[in-house]
This record gives sequence, C-alpha cells and structure tokens, in this order.
Amino acid sequence: MTLYHLLLFIHILLGMVWVGGIVHSEVQIIGAERSRDPSRVVDAYVSLAATNRKLFLIPSWAVTGFGAWLVVETNRSFTELWIVLAMIGSLLAAGVGLVVLAAEGMKISRMVREGQDREVVLARIFRLSRLRKVHTLVLVGVLALMIWQPG
Repeated sequence: MTLYHLLLFIHILLGMVWVGGIVHSEVQIIGAERSRDPSRVVDAYVSLAATNRKLFLIPSWAVTGFGAWLVVETNRSFTELWIVLAMIGSLLAAGVGLVVLAAEGMKISRMVREGQDREVVLARIFRLSRLRKVHTLVLVGVLALMIWQPG
C-alpha cells in the first residue's frame, strides 16, 4: 500500500461518515418535522445534535486536510477549478457545521434541559431548517466534485 492509497482511504472513509451522517440526520429531522408532532421534532433534533457534534466535527475538518494532502501528494494543483470548489465547499460546510449548527444544537439542547417553552425551541429549530438543507446540498455537491472531477 502506498501513502497515496492510505490517504485516499482515510479521506473517503471520513467523507462517508460526514456526508452519509449528515444526509441521514437531515432525513430524520425532516421526518420528524413532517409528523407535525412538536415533541418528536424537539426529541429528534436534540438527539441528533448530540450525536452530530461528537461524530462530525473532527471528520469535517479532517476530510479537508486529507484532501489538501492528496492534492500535494499527487502533484495536482490547487488552481484546478474542481479542487478550488471542493475546498471552498468543504471549508464552508465544516465552518457552518462548527460555528452555527453545532453551536445552535448545544443552545437548543440546553434550552430543552432547562425546560424552555417548546414553542420557543421549535421556532429556533425551524429557523435552522433552510440552512441545514443548504449545508447538506453543499456536501453532496462536494461529493459530486470528488467523484467526477470535472475539468
């Protein structure tokens, strides 16, 4: 096994955890939202927020790091459009995941533990809905760039 193969394996494995997990989480939250059961929405969100915070923060940054290492290892150029777009998408998604989604997940979880009014908690969850969907689409777009490497 070469260094390239090891880096590629780790990059793909962490990418699968990150993208697959985020897609799974989004499907779970959408299912809860469509149920129109406020308790189910809050419970699903709090449960997934705790899991996502533990499971996705490190892989989100590591995927980008291993991707950059692969560019260097393969003598590719950071000026190739698909690499630029993938790096921007990965960094943007990792940053939004850390700064907004994980932070909001912690706030919402704390609000639930403290017995905050469910309507206030639900409003906060639904306010993030569009951002979560865009976050997921960006990750799927980065995955598409990785697979098809246009240009």
